[in-house]
Amino acid sequence: MDKQAIGNRLKTVIRSQHLTQKEFSRRVGFSDKYISDIVRGRTKPSIALLLRIKSVFNVSIEWLVSGVDISPERPLVGFVAEPTVIYEASGEATGLEDRKISLPLLSEGEVLRVCSEKGYPAKAEEYFWFYKGWLSHPDKTVCVEVKEAGMEPLLKEGSVVALNIGIRDPAVLMGKICAIQVEGTGVCFRWLKAREPYLVFVAQQEDYPVLCFPVEKNPILGRAEGACIRL
Repeated sequence: MDKQAIGNRLKTVIRSQHLTQKEFSRRVGFSDKYISDIVRGRTKPSIALLLRIKSVFNVSIEWLVSGVDISPERPLVGFVAEPTVIYEASGEATGLEDRKISLPLLSEGEVLRVCSEKGYPAKAEEYFWFYKGWLSHPDKTVCVEVKEAGMEPLLKEGSVVALNIGIRDPAVLMGKICAIQVEGTGVCFRWLKAREPYLVFVAQQEDYPVLCFPVEKNPILGRAEGACIRL
């Protein structure tokens, strides 16, 4: 157990809640000195404290201790699958129709437009084949390319994600990978780690900043349901 890494993640939690260390200590019911010792890497948190943080702030114990939070619905290993065929709108792909479905590959601007209009694109210039079994609502799913490395190695830069734009409620997306709209950045993918009193999103890479949004300004565009590497 890396005490300093745990301390750094606890510091992230405190900052994401816009609390001082003393205010955080009062919220969880532990002394400020004890919290300070954990943040500085001098000691490790007790089970009682971990459970209290999870209860109060809805933060994953697994993430606090190890830095990784594995969703029970889809393991990390295998989320990015085999290379897949890309074809033009006028092209053909035979022999896959029984196992896969073609989804429109959209630019970030097109994804934002579709989400704001709450519609589904009638056609696209390119399509991607995805396994039907991955998708909970194929009729509400589009594809978008990953533009940055914040979720590597899980979502590699340049891979293509199947994005369910029909699921955008934080209440059902805790611990899931979401596409979110970030002003000045565009569309990026992050874990949703907390939803009260703020929506808190974290990257797979620890050197990327934690992103916090007021609940009423929900930036979620949809849920990532799988990814493939471009050929």
